[in-house]
Amino acid sequence: MKKIIFWQNASSIHQAPFMKALAKQVSVEVCVGETIGEKRSNMGWEMPDYGEAMLQLLPKEAVEKKCFIDLTLGYDAIHIISGIYPNNFSLPIFNALHERNFRFGVISEPFRNDEVFYSLRLAKAYFKSIRFKSSMSFLLATGSLAEKQLVQIGVPKEKVFQFGYFVEAFSKTICTSDHYKGEVFEILFVGRFIQRKGISILFKALERINKYSFRLCMIGDGEQKERLTKLAISLGIDSKVEWIGTVSNEYVKRLISLADLLVLPSTFDGWGAVISESLMNGTPVVCSDACGASILIRQSGFGKVFSSQNITELSTELEAMILKGKPSDSRRSEIKKWSKNHISPEIAANYFLQIIDFTEGANKFRPTAPWIR
Repeated sequence: MKKIIFWQNASSIHQAPFMKALAKQVSVEVCVGETIGEKRSNMGWEMPDYGEAMLQLLPKEAVEKKCFIDLTLGYDAIHIISGIYPNNFSLPIFNALHERNFRFGVISEPFRNDEVFYSLRLAKAYFKSIRFKSSMSFLLATGSLAEKQLVQIGVPKEKVFQFGYFVEAFSKTICTSDHYKGEVFEILFVGRFIQRKGISILFKALERINKYSFRLCMIGDGEQKERLTKLAISLGIDSKVEWIGTVSNEYVKRLISLADLLVLPSTFDGWGAVISESLMNGTPVVCSDACGASILIRQSGFGKVFSSQNITELSTELEAMILKGKPSDSRRSEIKKWSKNHISPEIAANYFLQIIDFTEGANKFRPTAPWIR
């Protein structure tokens, strides 16, 4: 049986479901520098369930020791590191795998592609990863932008595979038609209240369609809360904005499953796992093209993608969704069915193993991401 070892700075609620599903087919070990840090805990994160995967908490001083012991013993394992750019946690791992010529891959998010610093970021990425690129067997890119950037910094295109974050649906059955019987169209935002999430763009778009009956529920918290509260008042939409605050991830899924629409208007989001969560729970999405997971909306058709920072486009798409009305239970079932067959943790685990087989020469056909038509 194959053994897969994941190396991560910290536990992730957005990666654990995939690892849990993978552990049903192969031996999986997850090595983390910390479980759930204070920052993520304040965001409502809780310790995720890794199922049969073995979780190891490794303080910084233990990482090098484990690398030496495991790799010297010559475990027949495939190692997966989170992030192509070595940091204090991953550098000893990169070094050990590189020096011993062991097979390993990397899961990588993109970096911001703003015009001012993009070339500088590309150069930095190139030089930080130059020593290890030739040693990597494959790279899993979260979204099209990450795929493009990896090729730009010199990674051979044939080594790069599209990937993402794969989450589980809410575990309880909810009859959505019995929840919101009124005419109010329920819109949901989930995330930190920071500039790159594009919340001010959302507020300005909603101000243009204020004549409609809608409610925007804001889940999360952040440094821009006070400024956004004032903005909502100045735009005259404050009576339609409900500030929920920070809640557990399981409760987030419940609220998503009850909403009529999820909106993620980010000016940059490496993936945007809440998009995956929304689809898995049967709720359509409007998001910007600056979200890596926007590819899921384009491919599935369960929502709309607008040009990042374009208030007019966002307003138009929101108006169209409101006029279309609340999604029916049959529509939600259709979304859930597509998600289960294309972006569930189980589907992702199968796809991952196909990548392994292909890179080992056991399968001559290059696998395609299951969400790509």
